[in-house]
Amino acid sequence: RRHDVKSASAGAMRLAALELAPKLFAALAGLAEAFGQKATEFDAVVKSGRTHLQDAVPVRLGQEFGAYATAIHKNRERIARAADELKEVGLGGTAAGTGLNAAPGYRRRVIAELNAITRYGLRATGDYFEAMQSMSPFVLLSGALRVLATDVTRIANELRPERYGLQWVRPEALVHPPPADGKGLTLWADPERAAGEIAP
Repeated sequence: RRHDVKSASAGAMRLAALELAPKLFAALAGLAEAFGQKATEFDAVVKSGRTHLQDAVPVRLGQEFGAYATAIHKNRERIARAADELKEVGLGGTAAGTGLNAAPGYRRRVIAELNAITRYGLRATGDYFEAMQSMSPFVLLSGALRVLATDVTRIANELRPERYGLQWVRPEALVHPPPADGKGLTLWADPERAAGEIAP
């Protein structure tokens, strides 16, 4: 029996997004793990922190990579929460959410059949009218992906000048005078003392 195109197409879009999600989750888990490993490897490396593209207080390089791992982990969780909303489908809403012309029991059976095929844990919506009207789950997922893109771009931009920050502990870095206004940081004079004050 033919059903409303809108509920079917929205359901297909949800399935397509959910099919791609595991690949993204696996890639993000691998990236977070790699950053975590580098955080351990670089934990003893002391460098200058960066604030507005300028050298700041000393930090451990491992702390920065640990922050990158945390950022990727948070993005993975954020996308997972958004993807979970895609599992709520409105199949069987047919005409504007009324379910007109849908076979008796169709809503229940179609969810059971799709779950048997996909193992996605799909569930019927609690309000078919809202499900037919709103595409907010896709907007939520799009927003989560944009946050991920922003964080990955930020991390890439921070890694590029990292080699300059690592010069902080070298003797030639000590020639930098303190800020003329006296309001900036003056840790250049004794990097070993400053390094000892880094928070664990």
